[in-house]
Amino acid sequence: MASKVAKKLLNGEKIIIVNAEKAVLSGKKKSKVAEAKEFLEVGAPRRGPFHYRRPDRILRKTVRGMLPFKQPKGKQAYKKLKVFIGVPEDLKGQRHGSRRGQTRRRQSKNKPDPRGNF
Repeated sequence: MASKVAKKLLNGEKIIIVNAEKAVLSGKKKSKVAEAKEFLEVGAPRRGPFHYRRPDRILRKTVRGMLPFKQPKGKQAYKKLKVFIGVPEDLKGQRHGSRRGQTRRRQSKNKPDPRGNF
């Protein structure tokens, strides 16, 4: 999910992620726990690097790592990302752009795809 979000941000889209606490880390549990423990041992509380524990901050930092953040293009893209825990009050009545319910249009077998795909 994070790589797709980063790609859309670089294309200029504004992205709002709600329910960040429901994001899933992929991989084996044992290796992920070991990585997290090793990661948290590095640094000092006042000097950093800072290790976020809130799901929205973790998700933001993950997407930031996939952007060219030190370049102006990456900074502008990162500013267009909003991540929330749960659904905020001002977004509750809105319909969110999800691709889950959409179906792909079937191509006819006789006509080639205009993009060159088969």
